[in-house]
Amino acid sequence: MNSIQNIIKPNVKAALYADDLALICSEDSCGIAQVRLQECLTLLEQWTDDWAMAVNAAKTTYSIFSLSTKKPNLRLRINNSLLEKENYPKYLGVSFDPRLTWYKQIETVQKNAWIPGHVDIFGNDVGDQLAKEGGMMEQIQHNPSYNEAQTLINSALDCHWSQEHPQHNSKDATHKLSRAERVTIFRLRTGHNRLKHHLFSRFRIGVGPKCPCSANRQDAQKVLQDCPLLDDARLKHWPEPREMNQKPYGSALQLGITAEFIYASDLTI
Repeated sequence: MNSIQNIIKPNVKAALYADDLALICSEDSCGIAQVRLQECLTLLEQWTDDWAMAVNAAKTTYSIFSLSTKKPNLRLRINNSLLEKENYPKYLGVSFDPRLTWYKQIETVQKNAWIPGHVDIFGNDVGDQLAKEGGMMEQIQHNPSYNEAQTLINSALDCHWSQEHPQHNSKDATHKLSRAERVTIFRLRTGHNRLKHHLFSRFRIGVGPKCPCSANRQDAQKVLQDCPLLDDARLKHWPEPREMNQKPYGSALQLGITAEFIYASDLTI
């Protein structure tokens, strides 16, 4: 395993512990860092093939550390799989955050710190007893502060909204996508897009709803699954057949591949 470091490019540093490998690249531009890291990932893929090994792409992620609030999504691949972005990675027991303030690590240490109990310590026992007695006494009534009232109102509104929208999925993977990718995925899901079927049937824009392949309608189903004009791009992004519901739904990685397919197909969504 130690020979891996010999194939890493000079502009990229490697940290290796057993079979855990971290590649580090520091650049002024995320685009340059992406190019350098992708070169190393390609070399790593070749190295594992030569030694009859494989990298687990599902457990391989990338992170961006920067003081900037705008952090783009990179297009890094290994074994023909796009890597997912991880904002709070953990390596060798150390937790990182996007700005390297180390507050995640401090929180982890704080939670795991051993705190001795109060038992058999006279002052603490007395304090506990008085606290229990005070809790059983009639409490002083007071009007809530502005912050307390705001918290109560927001909590009630959140509860009402959740009851009115039982199908809402707060863990939808679209939250991990860029804004442009989210727009693409939502338009494919809802059917409110710029494909010919919707534009013509809804707004009478264009000469008709037909797909350029002469099919009756150009919609999300046609583009993602059936149009023969997009077979090459479809095979490139999905070497294995995928069901329609897996493409506009699924993990962040699957949604990213769907958005990338739309961009590569030069379709206006």
